[in-house]
Amino acid sequence: LAHSYSSAYKEKLERMNSGNNLDGTSPRKVLIEQLHRVLPSDDSLPDQIILANTGDPQASHLASKLSETVSKVICTAGPADVRATLTCLVTRLQKYCNTNIAPPTVMKVGLCGSDSFLNSMLRPYVELLSSKPPDWQSHILFFIIPLGTNTVSRALAARCPIYSRLFHDDSWRDLLEKPEPTKSEIAEMVGRVSQYMAMSSSTQVSIAEAMVTYQDKVTDEDTCQVFVPFLSDVRVGTFSEDTEDLLNSSLGFGGHTNSLFKSDRSS
Repeated sequence: LAHSYSSAYKEKLERMNSGNNLDGTSPRKVLIEQLHRVLPSDDSLPDQIILANTGDPQASHLASKLSETVSKVICTAGPADVRATLTCLVTRLQKYCNTNIAPPTVMKVGLCGSDSFLNSMLRPYVELLSSKPPDWQSHILFFIIPLGTNTVSRALAARCPIYSRLFHDDSWRDLLEKPEPTKSEIAEMVGRVSQYMAMSSSTQVSIAEAMVTYQDKVTDEDTCQVFVPFLSDVRVGTFSEDTEDLLNSSLGFGGHTNSLFKSDRSS
């Protein structure tokens, strides 16, 4: 039963990523159009943007409510969309730095999703910023808006009572689970996200790296090594759908350790 559910879920994501990219390795055309529509047409940088994993029903629900009041909401539907969005932001940052003397403003990026969504962002983040000056890490701040199982958000809640009150109590889960929330409930939901995104203080969450050695049993080639960036842990083996997605979305980069993925701290 677990295997069939996992297969069905992956087929759903493949359909969502399809269009001109049946293999799911390229972003959807609708995502590219959304980036052009939401981001400024000039060379300026967005002050705030929210990314939501619409493969998650709760994230899709939250994104629809946020888009009614927050103009810059990007709906991704898989790792290819996430990579394209982050690449777009880094490219804009590079263009700004090349054409302006003044330092760039900080871009606040809200991430609505679970562990697997954060990990889909982690890999391209490390790849894209590894060749950039270290101070670039302070130009993009990530704000974790937790849905489902979100290990990083639990750590943040333990550090910050404001974050804990906003996102780690039953009232937040109740708001997300309402299929038809009232206007006041929508205002409460949006207000919590807005309050969090308006916070000026932040904390650093280090990105560590693990080296995994493996051998392809099919081709019987020599052992290979892959470097895995991670925030909390790395698992090797056979997993359920959630943990399998978490590992798969994290694989693929090596060479250093970063220290960003800024979120919040109350004081």
